This record gives sequence, C-alpha cells and structure tokens, in this order.
Amino acid sequence: MSGVHFYRADPSGNITLLIEDRFPVSGYPEIASSLLKLDPTAEQAGFIEEISENSVRLHMAGGEFCGNASLSAAALALLKHEKAEGTVLVHVFGLSGPLYASLRKSGPASYSGSLTMPLPTACEKVALPFCGETMVLPLVIFPGIGHLILREAIEDEKAEAAVRKWCRMLGLPALGIIQLAKEEKALRPLVYVRAVDTLFWEHSCASGTCAAVYWLSREKGPVVRHFTEPGGILGASFENGTLTLLGNVSF
Repeated sequence: MSGVHFYRADPSGNITLLIEDRFPVSGYPEIASSLLKLDPTAEQAGFIEEISENSVRLHMAGGEFCGNASLSAAALALLKHEKAEGTVLVHVFGLSGPLYASLRKSGPASYSGSLTMPLPTACEKVALPFCGETMVLPLVIFPGIGHLILREAIEDEKAEAAVRKWCRMLGLPALGIIQLAKEEKALRPLVYVRAVDTLFWEHSCASGTCAAVYWLSREKGPVVRHFTEPGGILGASFENGTLTLLGNVSF
C-alpha cells in the first residue's frame, strides 16, 4: 500500500507490522487488512500513535492485546532514538495502565529483554461444544484476548473452525488455542481476531505463552518457562504475583 510507512518487526517469528502514519481509528482494520495481504509472512498489525525514547502508545488493528507487538513497539522506541538499552513505558489500547519493557540491544537492529504483562482478568475451565461432544478446557482471559490451553492436539481444520465459533460464544475480541505439548516444553498457537477476521497459526504468541505459564503456576506454584514455538524460543515467568514476558525482537 503506497503512502503508508511502517516497520516490520520480528518477535520470535510472529511478524508484526508497526504503522507510524496517523489514521482515524475507524480505518485501522481496513488498512491493516490491506497491508497483511501485501505481506503474507506478517501475522498482525498495530498502529504507533505516539512514540518517544522512553514511551510508546500502541493500538492494535483489531483492538486486541498482543504482548509481542507491545515488546516490539518498545524496541522500536529505542531503535528510533538510537539507544542501546533502556526502559520503555508501553501504553496499549484497552489496558488501564502502562506495561514496562526493559530491553538491551543484541544486534544491529535487534533487542532482547522483558515486558511486564497484565494479569488475567479471569482464569477458569469452560465447557465448549466440539464435533458433537463437549470439551472442558482451561481459559485464561487477558484484557483484549483470551486463550484456551489444549493438552491434546486436534486437527488443524477442526481447530480453525472451532476457534471462530468459540470466540463468538465467549464474547471475546480475540481468542487463541494454545496447543501445549505433554512435556510442557513446546507450544503451538492459533489466534483469531474478530474485528479484522484474521486467523493465523502464529510462529509465536506472547500472551498465549504467558497464559500457559499462568495456568501452570496454578498447578505448580511460581513458574519460569521457555517454550519452543514454530518461530523460535519465547519465555515467560510468574513469580511474586508478577507476570513477565521474556523475548527478543529484530527489525
């Protein structure tokens, strides 16, 4: 799309387009959809509404929450201001307060570090219809997105149909199915966003990773985990009541 300026961020394979130009919020879904069609490797898009060396304001195209995009926006603030390291306040649409990113340069155009995550607003098991039966799954809901933790893999086509249906049933703006391997060392995320009607088997999912860690902490106590995901390694911790994403971003 000509005339639109954006950065292409790669947080553990979850390619994110960060759009710098100012547009009416009502136009975000259409603009993002057009850009995503032009770049088939991109999985999501967000709009940078304000940016300085220590603060950034992010509005995802579908109004959803995305930890990878939030970490990427913080890294962009440091990159644009040629800072090798720093702490950035990330103001995300839909959240009541800022997130805190602490990042250090790890390459010519890459950063690694951590991002404080919002705590879930709900965490419970839900019964959902699936192929004529009922599945009871853990559901972890963050502001802007919910994630179902699935211990047994299901066929891709059935998962894709189910996540659309379940997202509407649960009344969420976005829903992920996080297929967690039995040994709890790998996961595979599927994410649907209603407003932009996007459905991706994502290369990594930050909020899904944090949802898995948060749920595991209910079973095991404080947890620090790094998962092998389709696009790379992504980690999270839940300790002393704080949920933290551990990741990296390149541009």
